[in-house]
Amino acid sequence: MISRRQFLGSSAALGAASLCGAPFSRANVATKARRLVTVFVRGGWDIAYSIDPKPELVATPEYDDVVSYENIPILTHASRPNIAGFFAEYASTAAVVHGIDVRSISHTVCRRKVLTGVPSGTGPDAGAMVANAHARDYPLPYLVVGSTAYTGPLSVIAGRVGPQGQINALIDPADAIPRPPESPYFHEGFEASQGEEEAIRAFLEARTARERATRGQWGSNRARIDDFVESMEKGELIRDNAEFFGTSGEQLDLTDQVELALTALDRDLAWSVGITANLGFDTHVANAQQGLIQDQLFGGLRDIAQALIDLDLFDDTVVVVQSEMSRTPALNAEVGKDHHPVTSALVFGGGIAGGEVYGGNGDAVEALPVDFETGSTEGGDLRSLDPASWVAGVAALAGADASEYLSADPFTAFIG
Repeated sequence: MISRRQFLGSSAALGAASLCGAPFSRANVATKARRLVTVFVRGGWDIAYSIDPKPELVATPEYDDVVSYENIPILTHASRPNIAGFFAEYASTAAVVHGIDVRSISHTVCRRKVLTGVPSGTGPDAGAMVANAHARDYPLPYLVVGSTAYTGPLSVIAGRVGPQGQINALIDPADAIPRPPESPYFHEGFEASQGEEEAIRAFLEARTARERATRGQWGSNRARIDDFVESMEKGELIRDNAEFFGTSGEQLDLTDQVELALTALDRDLAWSVGITANLGFDTHVANAQQGLIQDQLFGGLRDIAQALIDLDLFDDTVVVVQSEMSRTPALNAEVGKDHHPVTSALVFGGGIAGGEVYGGNGDAVEALPVDFETGSTEGGDLRSLDPASWVAGVAALAGADASEYLSADPFTAFIG
């Protein structure tokens, strides 16, 4: 008997065009549908401490020589073992992309642009696009376990846990939003016993069978009844896994977010998951903190990579690590760095032309024009890597076509 994962792994790429409702360009989209994990580094990281090694631009003498893993140069030091450790283990399946120009230094605007490709915040992010293309039949196609994600017109396929606690409130009355004191409703809500739950389910099944027999055999009526039955099955799957969703209103730390994200992927609850690394990257003073908190981040990335391998999901998953901006090349008066509009990203997992750097940042962390198909900054059709092309490229890397939401050529150089 073929499992849901086996079926989707072999056929989702073929059906993605019809699911996402947009023309499918095989020249610009990976041929295999892959799950997507986005790790959003909230605050703006100083890429000079790791993936864009510039020892002369960091505020500490604590660095070794720049070390290349495959063809990816990295700034390392013994005090930051997770950075070097990650690339020592996974460089062959990882790629670094430089020169993503968000053209803003506002946190809000930059977050929207780097995640959705547009500044308005009304469009879906790459996680939502990929889930919509490949897994609309999942209980939670796009599961947001962190605090930063944009679903736009695709909100119906997304669920949130953690600080916003949407899923918790739906499956557990104890986690529901408290009743305001001025509410005219005096009761505390209804919680069914096991017997009552069984009676409710029996009634719904009987009513469904009657409706199907009398007027739900064909056309839109049948489709609506099928959707209703499917929604009950999805609800039961979500409820059966409620223990993994944390507590409503509580921000999950990076370790807990990673554990929940991988559980959701392994149990086929979600296709895309959104993680937020809230580690304090918006440092305007004492810039040397950046090295230490980046080591925490890369510790989490090592956990993700190893867990995907242990679950036999590594080749079926793309992990994208990005921040809304980076830090200025120059130090300010308080030995810190301020907001800078050019940033870099890390991708790893299946289907990546790994062990390479694509695009480039100049000596002052300025974005260099890049050829979208080769990743070269020295020849070809050189263009600025704008957020829309970046987001479309992330979607393409996971086998989805973003053209319904973005009018931009996708950056495809990193697709293996």
